Amino acid sequence: MIDLPGWVGYALAGATCAAGVVLLTATGRRLVLASLGMAFVGCAALLIGKLPLAVSLAMVASGAAVSGILLLSTSASAWPWDPGGEGALPQGRTFRLVLSAFVLVAVLGLARRISIPGTAGGQPVFLTGLALIGLGALQLGLSERSLRVCVGLLTSLAGFETLYIVLEPSLAIVALLGSVHVVIALVASYLLLVVRPTPPGGRAA
Repeated sequence: MIDLPGWVGYALAGATCAAGVVLLTATGRRLVLASLGMAFVGCAALLIGKLPLAVSLAMVASGAAVSGILLLSTSASAWPWDPGGEGALPQGRTFRLVLSAFVLVAVLGLARRISIPGTAGGQPVFLTGLALIGLGALQLGLSERSLRVCVGLLTSLAGFETLYIVLEPSLAIVALLGSVHVVIALVASYLLLVVRPTPPGGRAA
């Protein structure tokens, strides 16, 4: 197995956490979907050298499948990601960035105290998993649109998968969780096609 240097693990953790923050604050279609894929790739890369390479590749495959499904089920002209209207939950980017900072500070303090002997996880893995769970839950709590809720759920599940796989390293577990990710993406795709009417002469969003 490849053994990554310690600083690489923290760099990957930082990049993955940044992707989670971008998912919470960004609005562009390409940026959101690229950040979602980056979150899965970052989680998989953190496990290189700790678990069999097939496990990491399976995580990357599930992330690519999810991003591809959402890419095919949306369009740039009708990207259903805009915040809600007046009276909705707070939607400002500054507000979300402040909440993200609170989540990351809390996770940083918690991850420094976690140590599970006999597992493949280290501080970067625990930090990334907890951060994605927290940022995904924040997305769920602040969102009203189905696509945002789906992405928040996928983000939290990616964090949970990262933490769980170091406790139960198995390709079958990764395949099972990956299938859950794909099902969620398919459900979101179906909801987008059903809830949003097809524009005259255009594609469904």
